[in-house]
Parts: sequence; structure tokens; C-alpha cells
Amino acid sequence: MIDFDKPEPPSFDMRRSQVEHSVEFNPTKRNSNLLHAASGIWNEQKKVFSREYSHKDFCLAHLFTDLKFEGGILGLAYVGSPRRNSVGGICTPEYFKNGYTLYLNSGLSSSRNHYGQ
Repeated sequence: MIDFDKPEPPSFDMRRSQVEHSVEFNPTKRNSNLLHAASGIWNEQKKVFSREYSHKDFCLAHLFTDLKFEGGILGLAYVGSPRRNSVGGICTPEYFKNGYTLYLNSGLSSSRNHYGQ
């Protein structure tokens, strides 16, 4: 847990960076590139991204993209809760739902603003 009352600011250490060059999207393929530009599928992409097995080794997995989201969306993420045994957010444990193992320590965002610039 991050203590924001400490004199030193919290920091993060990047352990792995992966650059994808294609725009393939296949929701049944585990390592599918999630940068498909079709409208209306960003929430599904977040779900597929959260199934990536390697996310279990990290406190946070984030997908950065330069594609415009529909509807002015700048990003999507699973948000943590202060409630005991809740899932979602940084360093959350794996979660099982509908036959999938999900890693809800994940999110995605675009470097484009809601005007696509």
C-alpha cells in the first residue's frame, strides 16, 4: 500500500516494456494486440488485456496507445477499493470469473485527447 503521507513521493519501477507494431485484435487469442481501431470495443479490449498471464508478476500492467477512443474516453482501468477483500487496482491478486483468470491490476490509455489530437 502506498503511504502518501510520507515525505518522499511514491515511485514506480518499470520492469518490462513491449512495443506492438500491428493493429490486430482477436479476443480469443491470449497475446492479441489490443490496438484495434474499430469503434465500441475498448471495454472488451480492457477485459482481454486483463487476461494476460504475465500480469501476475507485476503490481500494475498498463497499455499505452496512440489511437483515439470513441466517445471522448481517454482510458479504462480496473479501480481499487478500500473495502477488505475487494479486487481491482494496483497489486490486486488474480481473480476468477466466467472461466477466466483475470488480473485486475491493468488499464489502458491513449495519448490522444478527446478530439483525436
